Amino acid sequence: MKTLFKESVVSVKKNFKRFLSILLIVLLGVGFFAGIKATSPDMKNTIDKYYRDTNFMDFNLISTWGIKDNDLEKLKGSGYDIQGNYEFDAIVKGETEEVIKILSYDKNDKINKVVLLDGRLPSKKNECLIEQSEYTKSHKIGDKITVEDDNLEEKTLDIVGIIKSPIFTSLERGTTKLLSGKVNFFMYVPKDNFNIDYYTSAYVKLNNNLSTFSTEYEDIIVKKAKDFEKLTESISEVRYNEEIEKANKEIKDSEDKLNAEKEKYNKEIEKAEEKINKAKKEYNNGLKKFNYNKEKAYSELIKNEEALKDARKRLEKEREKLNKSKKEYQQHEKEYQTTLKTLNQSIKEIDAGLEEIDTNLDTLYNTKTTLEQLISNNIEVTKNQMLLEDVNNNIKMLTDKKEKLISKREEVSKAIDKINNAKKMLEDADDLLTLKEKELSKNEATFKQTKKSTVNSLNQAKRKLDDAYKKIVSNSKKIEISKKEAKAKFEDAEIQIKNAKRKVEDLKKPTWYILDRNSNPGFYQYDQDTERIKNVGKLFPLVFFVVAILICLTSMTRMVEEERGQIGTLKALGYDNVQIASKYVIYALLATIIGSIIGVLIGFRILPSIIFNMYSMMYNVDKIIIEFNWYYALTGTLIAIFCTVAATLFACYRELKESPAALMRPKSPKAGKRVLLERIKFIWNRLSFTRKVTVRNVFRYKKRFLMTIVGIAGCTGLIIAGFGLRDGITSIVSSQYEKVFNYQIEVTFKPDVTLNEKNKEVERIKKIDKINDVLIVNKESVEIKSKNTNQSIQLIVPFSSPDGFISLKNRTSGEKYKLNNNIVVSEKLSKLLNLKKGDKLRLKTDKEYIATIGGITENYFLHYIYMDKKLYDSSYYNTLFIKTDNLTDEEEKVLATEIKKNDTISNISFTSSTRNVFDSTMKNFALVALVLVVSAGLLAFVVLYNLANVNISERIRELATIKVLGFYDREVYNYVGRETTILTGIGMFFGILIGKALTVFILKTCELDQIMFGTTIKIQSYIYSLLLTLFFTLLVNITTYFALKKVNMIESLKSIE
Repeated sequence: MKTLFKESVVSVKKNFKRFLSILLIVLLGVGFFAGIKATSPDMKNTIDKYYRDTNFMDFNLISTWGIKDNDLEKLKGSGYDIQGNYEFDAIVKGETEEVIKILSYDKNDKINKVVLLDGRLPSKKNECLIEQSEYTKSHKIGDKITVEDDNLEEKTLDIVGIIKSPIFTSLERGTTKLLSGKVNFFMYVPKDNFNIDYYTSAYVKLNNNLSTFSTEYEDIIVKKAKDFEKLTESISEVRYNEEIEKANKEIKDSEDKLNAEKEKYNKEIEKAEEKINKAKKEYNNGLKKFNYNKEKAYSELIKNEEALKDARKRLEKEREKLNKSKKEYQQHEKEYQTTLKTLNQSIKEIDAGLEEIDTNLDTLYNTKTTLEQLISNNIEVTKNQMLLEDVNNNIKMLTDKKEKLISKREEVSKAIDKINNAKKMLEDADDLLTLKEKELSKNEATFKQTKKSTVNSLNQAKRKLDDAYKKIVSNSKKIEISKKEAKAKFEDAEIQIKNAKRKVEDLKKPTWYILDRNSNPGFYQYDQDTERIKNVGKLFPLVFFVVAILICLTSMTRMVEEERGQIGTLKALGYDNVQIASKYVIYALLATIIGSIIGVLIGFRILPSIIFNMYSMMYNVDKIIIEFNWYYALTGTLIAIFCTVAATLFACYRELKESPAALMRPKSPKAGKRVLLERIKFIWNRLSFTRKVTVRNVFRYKKRFLMTIVGIAGCTGLIIAGFGLRDGITSIVSSQYEKVFNYQIEVTFKPDVTLNEKNKEVERIKKIDKINDVLIVNKESVEIKSKNTNQSIQLIVPFSSPDGFISLKNRTSGEKYKLNNNIVVSEKLSKLLNLKKGDKLRLKTDKEYIATIGGITENYFLHYIYMDKKLYDSSYYNTLFIKTDNLTDEEEKVLATEIKKNDTISNISFTSSTRNVFDSTMKNFALVALVLVVSAGLLAFVVLYNLANVNISERIRELATIKVLGFYDREVYNYVGRETTILTGIGMFFGILIGKALTVFILKTCELDQIMFGTTIKIQSYIYSLLLTLFFTLLVNITTYFALKKVNMIESLKSIE
């Protein structure tokens, strides 16, 4: 045995390439097996250590009513620590608005301790800590940050440190009701800065150091969760009774206040109505007086107006008559002037005659006086008496004549006056008439002014009355409006009281959520990713080991065949089969053990690091802790040993059955056979000699043919599967949010919003710019239980056709479904519950439905059931699906603010945010698929290289012979290379089929309950896979070329006997 062992060691040097091939294939197989298997435990150990270092909570207790200090005291117990905390979402004001999650910090906190990366911890309540992420690059230590929320006393905070928190191990920060519905980053603020009278949550840390992923930990968590459920139930009972008592007191106070307000209001209304009635009475009296005065004034005005009109008529007649007289006077004016001249001349003549008479009379009177004196003096009395008589007669005569002249003068004067007076009379009449006209005009103007003044006074009085009436009407309306408003207000108050009473009646005990680590999105995603890697490790290493068996079998079969003579000699010398086989087993075992050791060391060190580094882009966890996993190391090594030893024994078995004499003779070459292609003359006759030889050689060595095809097919299949995994995983995001969901926004109403308010909001939202269409739906969570599984689903009831918003069609057949008094179930849910079209499904919400399944629709994330509105039979809805144009992040924020303008919306989420979260998760897992591609590519190279070496060693004499016959190196290379190319082509064809089957199998194995991976492999993935295989084939052909050049023709043609 010692000699055989030494011979085995010598064989290593002698057949080093073969030894190296086995070593490399084992190295790859064991390395990949150990690495991929160890990755999941290493990742779990890493997160466990991180959680131990930060004392991460085992439970997060949340109450729908908040957690008071006395509640927290009641929750305290032995075997665990508990810590009250504050947490809420807020908006940060800056160049752009950001939504942050604010958590409380206290230096004495023992649970969920933050890890300080830079700066210092807060010492004042106006200081804060922020996380290190892409969203906080614009914020640095020393900056100020302003929070828009009344939950903080100090709203402007100084950033003093950069941290990471075990609560947020992934990049996912959750959703929010603010802005676009996405939380940008988290921040810690000292507890004494919070203005909240209750804790939003309570962290619980059990006093143990068990691994989160261990069965013992899970058992403890289940048991402790039940304990907390009992404890919180008793706390809920006490809190519930307190709240009921408090609510009833508030209702009583509200009722008393309402009654007092009603009484006060009724008194105020009575006073107001009395004032209105008094004002109405005054108005009516004023209206009567106004109408009387108006009638009187208008009567007087009419009378005066008529008088003025009559006067105007009279004056017009007088003017007409005067004008007529003037006309007549003007016609006879010349005659009047001539007569006037004549009369004036007569006056002159009369005046001259009168003057003469007066002169004569004076003379006569003087004479008379003289005569009388003479007579009195008795001087010539008789004569003088006679002369006196004559004088008296003359005086009388002259006096008579004078009187006649005076009379005549008077007549002439009268005639002159008459003529002169006629013109003057006309002028005086004209002046008088003009004066009368002026006076009349003045009277008319005065009348107009009086009339205007009277009308204005009446209008003013009327306006006052109208104003008074309007005021009465206005006040009456105000009273009516006030009555309506008061009625509405009182009714609202009564409704609120009724609602409050109903709420008290309907008030349920506060719900407590006992959330373990699986409820933490970061941990849950991390755990799911480790499970996916674990699932990938179930199949891929198997393929590696199968290929290793084939390579080992091929290599060892050829080695045994080459050493037939030695085996025959050993048998002749008395060595038994076991001893002889042990030589080859030791050879293979050495290659396997060395390859396994190197593979384990490399696999444990490199593969987990590569995969973890890929995931580190989405997880805030320390550097991976790599441990030497003896279980996987030994398991991988033993599997490799089993594969190689089994293959070696199988290779030895056939040769060891022969006799020593038969073994010591060279193995007769295989007889040439006609191949099928030779029977197809049309093709065969057109092939050159070398191509005919190539075809015969390909099919003559059937074992090599089969091994090569299986090896290449397996490697190609693995590469395709790697790319297929990437396609299947990454495609589901675009499939879900482009093919299935075609809306961009989901809006949820607050529970207490009335149907009328919702309808108004829908109409308002439809009018917002950039919103194209709105679908009203009711969306609620429903749990379906079956024998094998419990599934949480989203029940969606569209109030109109969902076409354009949700695609309801079968993934495989393309059949489109319409909701017609039935339901449509998502594909993954139908598989889990074993449902098919036409089955009946029982659903229980507020009421129970037994619905017919109208179709199985395409879906990739979560479980959905779509129900027809007629079957739903209710007008209640709580959600809107909204279609918009493509929006930027800034436009989404603006639109979200506009949508949430009124206080009716509880939540708004953009599918882009949800899509980004899923997309980042899927892309990181897809990176793992690239590791598989690289590993499969290396495997392909080793397989092709090994098979090429076996091919050359098997046919060394044949190749030496054709070189002796004059074939050039390139011709010899083409001679062998064509066979490799043909076998590669055939292997790639079957590799495509294997790759597709592997992809489907692995994706189905890796699928979670609420995710369905796509199984379509992109054309470019097939192309990349085939090009990679061809690339490795080319590399092998290049090495083969140099190997063929080194063939020693003399040595190769020596007799082997």
